[in-house]
Amino acid sequence: MDITSWSNQDLKALCNPNNHKIMYDGFEYWWFHKIHGNKWELHHIKGYSNWKKPYGHIKFWLHKYAKELAERHVEESLSILHDMLLHDKLLKIARGNMKTKRKIQEILSMSPGVDITYLAALLNISRQAIYRHL
Repeated sequence: MDITSWSNQDLKALCNPNNHKIMYDGFEYWWFHKIHGNKWELHHIKGYSNWKKPYGHIKFWLHKYAKELAERHVEESLSILHDMLLHDKLLKIARGNMKTKRKIQEILSMSPGVDITYLAALLNISRQAIYRHL
């Protein structure tokens, strides 16, 4: 799938058909979008000879933007799932029968950037005890 450079908030605005319009300047038709506030910006740098082409492009891109936004939400939910599975593994280590120093080493090997406060809460010991073991 093609990934656009729009942010999630911008994509959400672009999915709304009311944020698109076609204007005729006397010579050509132009496609505008509204993302930030009430400011209309040129969406496509080339003018169109009739209104049917930009209308077709808007319909096409509304669908593409909605599809990309939905896929981004799926990826975010998969990231949350990954974090929860990692948390379960860390919790299993924390409740295991190993010595505290070994638990800390195992947890840090699985998740090197873990916060000391989170680690202390997971092992149910003080942060000072974590620092002593390190």
